[in-house]
Amino acid sequence: MSDRAETGGLTSLATAVAASCGENVFLCYQCGRCSAGCPAALAMDILPHQVIQLVKLGCVEELLQSQSIWLCAGCQTCTARCPNGIDVAGVMDALRQVLPLDRLSPAGRRIAAFHRMFLSQVVRRGRVYELGLVARYQLIRRSSWAEMLVGIQMIRKRKFRLLARGISWAKARERFPEKRPGKPSRHWWRSPLVRFLGESG
Repeated sequence: MSDRAETGGLTSLATAVAASCGENVFLCYQCGRCSAGCPAALAMDILPHQVIQLVKLGCVEELLQSQSIWLCAGCQTCTARCPNGIDVAGVMDALRQVLPLDRLSPAGRRIAAFHRMFLSQVVRRGRVYELGLVARYQLIRRSSWAEMLVGIQMIRKRKFRLLARGISWAKARERFPEKRPGKPSRHWWRSPLVRFLGESG
């Protein structure tokens, strides 16, 4: 099986997500708490709980046409609110990895390009060089001179650093291990809700 989900089958997409982030989306019973607490929900065309449902149903095309997975801020509010302990933010991140990006909508391609540029800077420098990121993205978008003038004004007001700064990778390796410990698989009978119902019964 390839790294990216190529078909819209229920098993293929859910399995690809589980392989990427270790989450079982079938634990979700659509309570909507993740969407109710999401600070980015107002900008999303598909809410987080609806994204989870689309993953369960294997609706690849609907997810490709949506911008929601790219608008997720990764703040973990949805993950903290989930009564079944599903890492909803982790599922969003996994979808960015497993969906076939060549079939994204034009708007989705622009967001995906920004996402890749952002991550490449973090990998290379350990932090984001805002001026370089914005300049590169605006060149790809072929932005107007008016938008570029806004960037010049921000430089004058010292909102952007002219020179890029990085971090010491030696110090970074001390703080973050090379390999994350494996995440234990979750089963429906081990979910917090089922344990609570069992104890209260």
